[in-house]
Amino acid sequence: MAKEEKTPSFYDVFQIGIELEGEFKNNPENGLLDIWNIGNDNTIEEQHKGYCNELRTGVIASEREEWDYLNDLQGLLKDCSNQNFAYKNSTAGTHIHFSFRNKSGLEDEDLFVFDTLDFEKYFFKRYFSRFTRKKFLNRVRHKYCRATLWFNMRQMPSKRIVSKSGSGIFNIEETVKVKVGSDNKYLWITMYGIQDNKGAEIRIYPHIQSVAGLKAVLNFTKNILISYLFLKKTQKRLKELALFHDEVINHELNPDKLNEFEKIALSRLKNYTDEGLFHKNVCGDTKFMLVNLFKRKRKAFEPLTDPLF
Repeated sequence: MAKEEKTPSFYDVFQIGIELEGEFKNNPENGLLDIWNIGNDNTIEEQHKGYCNELRTGVIASEREEWDYLNDLQGLLKDCSNQNFAYKNSTAGTHIHFSFRNKSGLEDEDLFVFDTLDFEKYFFKRYFSRFTRKKFLNRVRHKYCRATLWFNMRQMPSKRIVSKSGSGIFNIEETVKVKVGSDNKYLWITMYGIQDNKGAEIRIYPHIQSVAGLKAVLNFTKNILISYLFLKKTQKRLKELALFHDEVINHELNPDKLNEFEKIALSRLKNYTDEGLFHKNVCGDTKFMLVNLFKRKRKAFEPLTDPLF
């Protein structure tokens, strides 16, 4: 009998970093924390006469390192009457950066497999089922972490994802359009940090007030990322990303070899790119559309005289 291949653990593949914004009950700058980096974020509005700070971890690459950071937060509970180290404050949020570990065999360019409408649907179906408190639900239309899907929050969690018409047909063109320009760093998930070696970032989570709350968010994030990565369709898409970065990116399209529909579609897509369709930083959905076209109409792609990569 063939031995069943075991799915790697999260930290075999990924590493993360956490940004924890909050209006804290105790001043984090008073020596209460040993390993968190303490900074400021002017988007946090003081509402309870507390201390508005952003706490940042270093790179977390093991369960032990994660535990160390969670345990260190206990220092903020000094003289608190309950297990909440921060006040309710909707102007604060929690961001999780993630990237692949070197030993995983994956690279930053592979993170674009999460930069798709498919992953967004996968994520939010589970997000709505796991988190039911209002502060989580309100985040999907927050100006600093907008989702690109359409939601009907009056529906039960499994049916909240809809299109404009309610038909359930998703418009990839609209999604691609939203991801262009400087505002793309304020989406629910962003690849913006890849160019600075900071990985991808999930920004959708609200203010967290307790160690248990942060633990719940981390567990959810880790389960979502590792489970999606090892779906068969995701593994197939990783190969398509390799094809984009190894071959497609070093070609240009000859429009004379496209049909009229393809010409119109590509012309519209070009309007939603800052640096051209074949740039390494175009969004994941654009890359996969170009790869599919490359496989179907290879003759329409002509090699560049000076390859980019």
